[in-house]
Amino acid sequence: MNTGNDPNNDKDLEGAEEVKREIKGALGSTRQFLRELLDIRKNTDRENTKEAIIADIPFKGHTAWILVCSIFIASIGLNANSTAVVIGAMLISPLMGPILGIGLSLAVNDIDTLKRALRNFTVMVVLSVLTAYLFFEFFPLRDESSELLARTKPDIRDVLIAFFGGLALVIARAKKGTVASVIFGVAIATALMPPLCTVGFGLAIGNFAFAGGAMYLFMINTIFIGLATFLVLKLLRFPMVKYANSTKRRFIARIASLVAILVMIPAGFTFYNVFQESRFMNQANDLIHNTIDLYQFKNRGRFMNNLTEIDYNPNGISTIELVTMGDESIPENVIATWENQMASYSKLQNTELKILQGGQDDSDQMLNYVNELYEAKKSELLSKDERIRLLEQELTELSSFARKQIPFTDISAEAQSQYDNLEKLSFSYMITTDFKSLDTIPVFEVKWKEGIQIDQLNTDLKKLNEWLKIRLKDTKVQVKVSPD
Repeated sequence: MNTGNDPNNDKDLEGAEEVKREIKGALGSTRQFLRELLDIRKNTDRENTKEAIIADIPFKGHTAWILVCSIFIASIGLNANSTAVVIGAMLISPLMGPILGIGLSLAVNDIDTLKRALRNFTVMVVLSVLTAYLFFEFFPLRDESSELLARTKPDIRDVLIAFFGGLALVIARAKKGTVASVIFGVAIATALMPPLCTVGFGLAIGNFAFAGGAMYLFMINTIFIGLATFLVLKLLRFPMVKYANSTKRRFIARIASLVAILVMIPAGFTFYNVFQESRFMNQANDLIHNTIDLYQFKNRGRFMNNLTEIDYNPNGISTIELVTMGDESIPENVIATWENQMASYSKLQNTELKILQGGQDDSDQMLNYVNELYEAKKSELLSKDERIRLLEQELTELSSFARKQIPFTDISAEAQSQYDNLEKLSFSYMITTDFKSLDTIPVFEVKWKEGIQIDQLNTDLKKLNEWLKIRLKDTKVQVKVSPD
């Protein structure tokens, strides 16, 4: 039995200690590397940053005219559906100054700066909306372009863009030697100018839903840019404004904190609402693509995907409206299966599934319905070209006549040149049924000149019928002699 110290055990202990030291050294080096990589406090110019932000708050003279010009440029770009022009307008817009001033004043308890920032921000917004309203009110071309429509319904992505854009902007502002390219990039990404132009457009055409949606998007951008500014400046420990009177200092600090909280509350509420709507839209589209679109019509029925309507109602019953057309109805048991499947989605449990179905036998009514629905949805389509394409597509698919257009003028001229005995040619469609299905047959009526022999008449009639079948590429063509 060995009672002395085992040299192998000593070596194992030393090896374990060596491994621990190496791991600690590696972790320490990693922490040091990450600290140096991500730390923004050392290279922050607090005094100059504060002065630069405050200097951008005033709104008068040159700044006012720059704003008016940028609003006109943005309005023209939105009207012309030109992304490049809209980006140019955003680059020269001075709207960001007062928003950063609001975030700064809340972060450092500067009540005087807060008042000036809010006052200038309000004036900027009013002037921007008024300028856009006057442009769209008197400009003769006021189509709902895709650039305008994109600013009427915010979603979760707009919230994230505004918040992270605000973070990038204030971090760039705080750096010694401000990164101008970052400021320009944030001005484009957060897009403060286009929503205000869309508000003016909505007011000019009397569409207050447009105006409300665009103003909602602008307020989302404003709140989250201000919130990002507030958080970054707090993180960088910008010095608080000092007041000679300690009572006044405490009072202003409480007011600034209260305002900051009031800003955060709608920001959180907005984020929650937009997030819930985004989840609903994702689940609704998932249901349509993975369940409903997989349904196979046996005959000529089909879904009108362009007419699908998804309506989110946070305080009531949301709806998913589908439109089908053709000579086949969807069975009730299939619809019941879809409703059961819809109930398995957490955000679709209080949603009503509506399916509007139409058949060929009432094609005129369905055409009228498509026209009415098209007019109602016109403002939501991407562009004027898209509206034209959709209308032509639906009219072509719904009308059986559109698929069988007969070039009657050319046909009659060719027939007259080939058949000297032909005196008159008429054309019409005849709808027949075997009580199982409907069929549309093109029928030609001919009148021959008097005195023609019966054998010649039958020969010409047969040749004319065969020629028309080949000419029109339709074996159903019929030719018969006119009774008069």
